[in-house]
Amino acid sequence: MHYSFTAAQLYFYRTAERYQLRLLQLRQQESRLQLGQQPETLDALFGRVRFGGPGGQYEPGVIAPDQLDELPVESVPVVTQLVLWLPFDNRLYWLLAELLNAQAEPDKALALMKDLSFGRRFNTPEFLVHRRILLAHEEAIRQLADPKSSATTKEQLLAAVLPRGVGLAPGADSLLQEAGWLGVFGYFDARSKESGIDVNPDGGKSKTLDGPGKDSAKPPAFWQPDVRHLGVSFLAGVAVTMLLVLQVRASRARGKTAGG
Repeated sequence: MHYSFTAAQLYFYRTAERYQLRLLQLRQQESRLQLGQQPETLDALFGRVRFGGPGGQYEPGVIAPDQLDELPVESVPVVTQLVLWLPFDNRLYWLLAELLNAQAEPDKALALMKDLSFGRRFNTPEFLVHRRILLAHEEAIRQLADPKSSATTKEQLLAAVLPRGVGLAPGADSLLQEAGWLGVFGYFDARSKESGIDVNPDGGKSKTLDGPGKDSAKPPAFWQPDVRHLGVSFLAGVAVTMLLVLQVRASRARGKTAGG
């Protein structure tokens, strides 16, 4: 009888020991099938769970919903306990990093991966690919938070950090968000033209009336609409329309109440 442990603690440690037994069985099976070879994949501690995003590719802080359903609720606490019991097990440490990234904590996952890469010289191919993706995400967040970053760079970084379609909802929310994205990309395009950045795939060359291979003339400035102004005006119009609809409904409701 363990008087210093609660029933919940005893149940947790029993669960962790069961996963530790499963880990030992998996490692024993690997040693029989891969004689003399160093395993380069994650342990199938929770079945054949893949840590890719909804599109199949690895993404920061995202995991495919069908794969998330395969993970038990206690996956992170259990693997954390296994790491405490086996602190020098690199593959187990890697599994904990992947679980943290799947729970929308890419910063913590990257911290573990950096320790594995630079402190323990862990360099399996799949691990290195995932680490590079999280490093790129960390750099994008750092530039986004940098006050010296240009407005154009921030708009571009926002498009890179926020997955396309996140936050969409039926009704006016999706309309407003799509209008915001239109303004972002339009503003980026306008700033690129003002900065002299070549965004044409043919290197700035296009066929015009002057002949092929010559630089196309830029249209006058008054032909380029102010996308920010249009976007703000559109959003303001939507907001005013919604307020008018709410006001009309409230007036009708008051009229019915007074008539009753």
